[in-house]
Amino acid sequence: MKHTLKPFLYFNAFFICAFLLSPLPGFANETCDHIKKQPLHVTINLTEPAVRYDYSKTSKEMTQERREHLEEWLMKNGVKSAGMARHVGQFMEVGGLTVGGYATSYQYQMRAEPVDPYGVYYCPYITQINIELFYQTTIFMPKEKDRNSCDFKETMKHEWKHHTANLLAFKKYTERLKQDVPVIAREIELGLGYIPHGKVQAAFEDIQNSVKRAIDIYLETISDASNALNEKIDTPEEYVRVEKAIKNCKMRRKEKQPLRTTKE
Repeated sequence: MKHTLKPFLYFNAFFICAFLLSPLPGFANETCDHIKKQPLHVTINLTEPAVRYDYSKTSKEMTQERREHLEEWLMKNGVKSAGMARHVGQFMEVGGLTVGGYATSYQYQMRAEPVDPYGVYYCPYITQINIELFYQTTIFMPKEKDRNSCDFKETMKHEWKHHTANLLAFKKYTERLKQDVPVIAREIELGLGYIPHGKVQAAFEDIQNSVKRAIDIYLETISDASNALNEKIDTPEEYVRVEKAIKNCKMRRKEKQPLRTTKE
């Protein structure tokens, strides 16, 4: 079983900008199109600590926490009704669980170019955005499972497939984010227009907050790609494969056991 990043609807850069470009209160709406701006540099640093493992819960406890998701999975894979899914789910237990999540922090460098020779109006904009991303995976395994057993080892291989899928989706969208952030930022700045000198600092904060909201929405869409990949992993065929792998593992171990001899 798997659990991915928190779900959210997909928005591309255009719709994010459209959502965030409502005029900011208190500022003029005149354009800054004629102002020559310095290039916007975006850096994204991704930190991936080692996978964490949690063996503190039993399989029954994990199943109870994931009961609703288990019944949804059953209905997606052949069970015709919610009542039947609840009934069948009573005879199933979660053998493993993968949870992935992320945290972010931002740093900005801002600049304001004068519009007139008297320094009355300015066009504020961003010259640098540094995004720190932290991605962490935790794999939960039932505490009653023998860590040297075939069941444990094959289940762990399955859970690592979910970890790999989540990480691939996360890296793919962070690369796309690096390309789209400059477009998002410039559109937000154009929506602001030029402003009086006394409101430059407030404008800096508004631009930063708008860009942060856009990036946060963007990152939350990763769950769509992640869910699509994970649905290809959590299939009835995959669970049959895991069961067969466990049986084969047990057979190989049995064959390696030394023969017992008896003395007459």
